[in-house]
Amino acid sequence: MKRFSLLLTIAFLALLWTAAPLQAAAPTVSYRELVEWYSPVIVQDLVCTEFADYITRIDYDGNDVGNDNWDNLANFERRRVGNIYKLVPVSKARPLPAYVYYSVVESETHYFITYALFHPVDDLSCHSFSHENDLEGIVMTVFKDGTPYGRLRTVQLQKHNDYYQYRAPGVTDVSNGTSDFDSDDPVSIDTTYPGVHPVVFVEGGGHGLREKDTGGAPSVRYYYTGIAEDPDDVGMDHVGYDLLSIFAEMWEKRTDCCGAGHLFDSLGAYTGQRFSVVGIGRKFDGNNGKDDAASPPWDWQDNDDGLPRGEWFMDPADYQDLQFNWSEPFSLNYVFNPFVNDELCGDIFNGTYGSTTLRGLTTLRHGPYTVVCDVTIPADQYLVIEPGVTLRFAPGTRIIADGGLIAHGHDGTIRFESTENPAAALVVNGTLMAGSGGEIGFSTNGSLQFANMTTLRGQETSSAIPVAAQRGSADSNSELSPNGDETEQPAENLSFQLFLPVVQR
Repeated sequence: MKRFSLLLTIAFLALLWTAAPLQAAAPTVSYRELVEWYSPVIVQDLVCTEFADYITRIDYDGNDVGNDNWDNLANFERRRVGNIYKLVPVSKARPLPAYVYYSVVESETHYFITYALFHPVDDLSCHSFSHENDLEGIVMTVFKDGTPYGRLRTVQLQKHNDYYQYRAPGVTDVSNGTSDFDSDDPVSIDTTYPGVHPVVFVEGGGHGLREKDTGGAPSVRYYYTGIAEDPDDVGMDHVGYDLLSIFAEMWEKRTDCCGAGHLFDSLGAYTGQRFSVVGIGRKFDGNNGKDDAASPPWDWQDNDDGLPRGEWFMDPADYQDLQFNWSEPFSLNYVFNPFVNDELCGDIFNGTYGSTTLRGLTTLRHGPYTVVCDVTIPADQYLVIEPGVTLRFAPGTRIIADGGLIAHGHDGTIRFESTENPAAALVVNGTLMAGSGGEIGFSTNGSLQFANMTTLRGQETSSAIPVAAQRGSADSNSELSPNGDETEQPAENLSFQLFLPVVQR
């Protein structure tokens, strides 16, 4: 029999909360106020089909369907172009009010603010490599220096699959790390409104971002005003935009998949250096031009940074710490990051919402994760849950290990919690089950705590769950059935140590 281990943990929380706090005085402004203070001035070039370069929201056409954004953008006519007939956009089909998406992640020492610009079409009728949907990003790093809004340190701009790095004005003490700054000149700051507003320039057609104007094309100048305006209504020199939350407008819809009638075409996983999130939309659905070519922020990637897809957005503290050398204290511990929590449910590869089937070596880091439907690890596959991880079970849900669950609690207690009352019980109505031919094992010094109707058992007598005295606890309502015998007496105040060598992989 193959040896499978169950590494159930959420070490990220141990990592986050055990270190001494480094943050300066608590902010006196909300995240929304912070985002408004640093909101960029956006100079958008217009080429080919000019209205196709207007920024707007993903559901500008009244729905969250990804593959109708091209068709709903323009009125098309069939015209002869050279020797062939093509559908050519001749006029704008509907208003395009201006919006910019945002998120804020806060560490003990810094804020990481992401802004994202959405266009329904990339290069509409400009090139043969057009595609439906386009999302490009800006990331600002702000030091929490004790003032209400902090101090802007760096600005990074996305041009397709490359990120470009710039310092804020007056910054001389942030130096190259694994990445180089792309200019010795800082970004420009617009002073039209109170705040610190970096000016970014957006290329027409392809929508890549840059810090300087290349000139030669007409442009729209967008300012944050809290009012979403259409350039065709107010002129090109001063167009107001409003802000939309990435969490509310994209992340909450991350399982809206797959294909026609949905926002995303495929589901996948973010597998970062410190944590992973599974079952999330990987590409916006798009059928015109190059299929499914646009990514949400958690799938953005720099071609040459050597880091996982999505790291820039999902784990910005780790990303920025690697990219640059900072003169101020720089903490990797998060005060607020809404993207590290996730649910385990749904087939993450085939886009169905039902029993999760995890394939290959899947690692859950940090969390917490919530099991909201049965999770099955197939034979010869592994689910690794790292030290300190908290795994929450909805009532009646199970993890079934036909393959391996690898648990190693040496650096942090493994915690199972109830979704109904996490403070009262570590696992409620949860079942860890070794499937036929599977084995649930725990490494040396691993620790588990069971409470309130928790079951640890094998489906068959051949499914061994080694248990010995010394470490861990289970209350009188919990059951330990190492050999699959469900009639075994519940363990009352049992102390035990679960031990197996860590599976080499």
